[in-house]
Amino acid sequence: MSFRHSRFGGTFAVKNFKLISENDLIYHKSKCEMEDIYLHANKRPKKKAKNRKPLIDREVKRRSTLSIRLGLKELCIQFLENCYNHLMYAVKDVLNREKSQEHDETYYLWAMRFFMEFCRLHSGKVDLVSETMSVQAFHYIQVQLFSYYEMQMMEKKEAIVWGKRTHLALKAYQQLLLTLDSMDRAGNPVLMESSKVLKN
Repeated sequence: MSFRHSRFGGTFAVKNFKLISENDLIYHKSKCEMEDIYLHANKRPKKKAKNRKPLIDREVKRRSTLSIRLGLKELCIQFLENCYNHLMYAVKDVLNREKSQEHDETYYLWAMRFFMEFCRLHSGKVDLVSETMSVQAFHYIQVQLFSYYEMQMMEKKEAIVWGKRTHLALKAYQQLLLTLDSMDRAGNPVLMESSKVLKN
């Protein structure tokens, strides 16, 4: 027995497995069952076009020092208590009159998502976000969502940009639904009645 490595130690002819040339298949792996033979092992997979690849959503989580986080939390609380409803009303008015720049509604959707989530998780006081907790807000976001989705289907080259806008609208809609759910669970008859009116 030789200690020298044989280059052809793993080459076998597979009987009753004919190729195009009517010769037996030559297989370069160790002996195995017929079901285990995989002919595509060395083939390169077909490349997927960039516009067909699924988007990888990586949310960046930045950790600040405790003092900065407490300061930002206090800022958000003050913003909600003092000017959220007034600001969102003014922004919505500008958007409806089309006096804003193109696609400024994405900032409106982001602010709605962020502050509604913050309010729901921090205090749960729906009156602080009452401006965006209305039937008109639901309708506005739904219209934006459908228009973004249609643009995503029509403008294939800009599909990623439209997809991000669709995602923003969907997240804002999600916060509206979660706030509606928290109103139902609050146990307060006034909030439950408001939730019922919105759902109807």
